[in-house]
Amino acid sequence: MVKYFRTFSDTWNGFDERDRERCSGIGVLCQDRFGNRIGGDYPTECRILPTMDTVFGWRDKELREAWALLRTQNLKRFFVIPDEAKDLKFIPENFFWSRMTIEGRYYSYFLNRVLRVYYVREGGETSVKISG
Repeated sequence: MVKYFRTFSDTWNGFDERDRERCSGIGVLCQDRFGNRIGGDYPTECRILPTMDTVFGWRDKELREAWALLRTQNLKRFFVIPDEAKDLKFIPENFFWSRMTIEGRYYSYFLNRVLRVYYVREGGETSVKISG
């Protein structure tokens, strides 16, 4: 587990100040516990690209599942429920991601390295429902 975080840390520390300021996160790839990749590689890697270009430009790619380490300050800025939505019972997560992508105008860095492993239960579930 430590080696995964070391990869993120080494990558981030390799950026110059300008790239650190504009980069919102570092994206990596996923696999299941048997070593099967969940999706394909990023079309490019080891480059800082406008996040909006990748979200809309890579729609036809078979990326499927990816994982990213994101800057906390950006999450705090955009993952806030707007006043007009405070009474809603459900707001899709995509609302916040889209807002951060479009309004934030951030950049992202991509590595074609698997740094997340999914442990899937029988039946295909990745999580367990908790009743209570």
